[in-house]
Amino acid sequence: MNSPVLSQALPRSLRGIARPLSVLGAIALSLPTSLGTAVPARADTIIGIPHDVRRCVQRLDNYPDLDPTLIADTCAYSWDANAVSRCVQTIERHTNIRAIRAIDACRKTRRPKGVSRCVRQIARVDGNTPAITDASLGYCHRSLLPQRFADCTTALVNQLSINPTEAMDTCIDGSDRPRDLYPGYPQVF
Repeated sequence: MNSPVLSQALPRSLRGIARPLSVLGAIALSLPTSLGTAVPARADTIIGIPHDVRRCVQRLDNYPDLDPTLIADTCAYSWDANAVSRCVQTIERHTNIRAIRAIDACRKTRRPKGVSRCVRQIARVDGNTPAITDASLGYCHRSLLPQRFADCTTALVNQLSINPTEAMDTCIDGSDRPRDLYPGYPQVF
């Protein structure tokens, strides 16, 4: 099993550890070149924490119906505080939903940007009717893919001229309706 190249190049004392060292060398080459590339040098550049929180507080502080404690909790505990504050801002500006209602949906979703776009898109299709816009906030918040949900809802409303609430009910229904999932086996006695 001794390789002629290995036996010629290395002295006898090093031949036993040559293979383990080569394996460790291969592993070392697969790692990042330095920890500086894996971890940023400054803590505020990881997610932009101080900047995101500052922007979030500045945006949300413009809404008098939001309590300072709620703003602090929202901005401090959000993974992406900037996206959450933009979500509230977009919904408040482009729909008739107040910031106090929007903040709850925006802070409890994985996709705040998607939720705000979803609500805005459905509000545009419906003409910003308060009942439909309120319902769309709940539906968009519950949807795992809010943009896809909004596309589905607007397509049904525009193409089939159905009620927006009925379209939202149809699009949010995630049930799969397979036919003959369990085929009937003949019973043998």
